[in-house]
Amino acid sequence: MSSIKKRSISLSGHRTSYSIEDEFQDVLMHMATQQSTSLAGLIANIDDERGEKSNLSSSLRIAALKYSQSQTPTDMSCAAEKQSVNSGQTEEI
Repeated sequence: MSSIKKRSISLSGHRTSYSIEDEFQDVLMHMATQQSTSLAGLIANIDDERGEKSNLSSSLRIAALKYSQSQTPTDMSCAAEKQSVNSGQTEEI
């Protein structure tokens, strides 16, 4: 398992960061591709749906886990090959 990486993003014009492992980031990128949205757009949607007492990093991990559990092995088999993760990558919505 990889270590946790801190990533930066702009949500609704506000800079924020989240800390997440590459494996979860790969799933989030796959989710964004499947939903025809940007990674920042997906994260903004997850952020909008989370409760006030939940932090963004935890909400992203839970969303990735739920998505992975709903997929068959073949649905996710190419995700890591198609996605490249850059820890310094920044997206804005």
